[in-house]
Amino acid sequence: MSIKLNIKIDTKGRQFLQDNDENIILVFPSDEESEFSIVCISFFPFGDSNQVEFFNDYYLYGTSQDIVSFDIIKLNEQAAVNYGDIYRFDGVSFTYGSQAYSNDVCGISNKSPNNQNLTSGIAQKINVANIEDPSPIFIGSVPQNQITYFDSTSVIRIFVAKGIFSNMIIPNDILTPVVIGGMKKISKNTKPRLTVGDYLEIDLQETTTVVFDITINAFRK
Repeated sequence: MSIKLNIKIDTKGRQFLQDNDENIILVFPSDEESEFSIVCISFFPFGDSNQVEFFNDYYLYGTSQDIVSFDIIKLNEQAAVNYGDIYRFDGVSFTYGSQAYSNDVCGISNKSPNNQNLTSGIAQKINVANIEDPSPIFIGSVPQNQITYFDSTSVIRIFVAKGIFSNMIIPNDILTPVVIGGMKKISKNTKPRLTVGDYLEIDLQETTTVVFDITINAFRK
């Protein structure tokens, strides 16, 4: 079973992105207490109509990398999982542990003797341009001998940006919802200039179509 997001962007819109070296960005919103999100997909549109397909296939991933703004995470250890369960990481692999308190969460228990804080999260199988791969949708830190829970969600944010790539950790304070207006530019001492568009938030309960509106440099339904 899958749900599709149809992204419409005409020749003028694609030329705008090309001229500004920008891509389409998809990010699942993290919880309100989190400082970071992870970029699910970053791609340049391949035509007037661009379809992204989300499957009900989820994976846990683990990495030795710390959570640092604008770093790109490598999805090292991966294991197929189900929401409603807790999985145990022993320092080498993920194994089933027990049922979670809700069918809407997936838990990760850090039982590794060597990882004081495991960087882990949820990935989802996604098809873009006929390429199916697990893409990260959530990221978090799992302290040793503790469990971190990741919620299930159908909400996703779409925007355009320069300098943001797939699997990249981004600070939530650079993200703002769509308003009438132009782009915003954010300078970082440690990065080249970023250009980040306002996001449109979508609840993907069913196949949905969005359109890039060049008058606001953002997406609308």
